Amino acid sequence: MTPAAATHFVVSGYPASVVAGVSHNVTVTAKDAYGNTATGYGGTVAITSSDSAAVLPSESALTDGQRTFSVTLETVGSGTQTIMATDDSDATITGTSDPIPVDPAAATHFVVSGYPASVVAA
Repeated sequence: MTPAAATHFVVSGYPASVVAGVSHNVTVTAKDAYGNTATGYGGTVAITSSDSAAVLPSESALTDGQRTFSVTLETVGSGTQTIMATDDSDATITGTSDPIPVDPAAATHFVVSGYPASVVAA
């Protein structure tokens, strides 16, 4: 049995929760209307994110209906983020990851503020 043409993408494999600035892989799979992997799909896919600071891969073609991309989410404190995949030539073929909470990375330094620029010794 041959799968039908791709109608949507499944965006999966990214961890359920991540630390900001740490790269992880996400897999985009082209699916037909019946949930089968559309192995004949080889279109070009653009990866975007609700995280405007995310480090995203270049547009790339899927092979046999699937490809793994590296994505780094950067923004914390604004709820969850998502990763989206969209066909370059047919925007109706799209898919979105589950919501991903992004935790802050470990502290690397302290900032001291609020002290006057000059003081008089007592």
